[in-house]
Amino acid sequence: MSRIVAVLKLNHRSMRRHFIICIASLTVLPLASQAAAQETKLKWFGHAAFSITTPNGKVILIDPWLRNPSNPEGKDNKDALAAVSKVDYILLTHGHRDHVGEAVEIAKKTGALLIANPELAGNLVKLTDFPARQAEDNIMQMGGEIQIAEGEVTIAMTEAVHSSSVFNPKAGPNDPERAYGGSPAGFVIMIRDGPTI
Repeated sequence: MSRIVAVLKLNHRSMRRHFIICIASLTVLPLASQAAAQETKLKWFGHAAFSITTPNGKVILIDPWLRNPSNPEGKDNKDALAAVSKVDYILLTHGHRDHVGEAVEIAKKTGALLIANPELAGNLVKLTDFPARQAEDNIMQMGGEIQIAEGEVTIAMTEAVHSSSVFNPKAGPNDPERAYGGSPAGFVIMIRDGPTI
């Protein structure tokens, strides 16, 4: 017992220094974690339209109806789409116009890749001229999970209870005005070094 006490006394100064370093680390780690989480930016564009900018600068747009009347960016007769310069991914929960919004225009302007269910993606390409090459790689099903942005973001698709149809602007007099938009969905977005949304 006295030998253990002697070792503790001998290393007291060293232990005190390590203890102080540990306490300092415990104080700094939450701050570093908090700083990383603050780098993730979430912006609301009215209705159901949001953008997420990740710590590495990837921009994800969700249900991009940017010209909706609730969008603060569109007040005073400003075109809410004019300010959009960078979008990497467009996530669509379902095919209704108030969620698809300006997805086609944004995809053509920015080269953004579409993340949606296969029926919605297919009918957007076929009926609204969404760029096909941007709608091929990130097709999802309910319960599925994909990684995007070089692994910085993981997206899980969840079920939603709603209808889903794609407005057909090419409909002739004998064509239906709407096409099937697949199952409506929600997304869980997990950002490495950031929040889960």
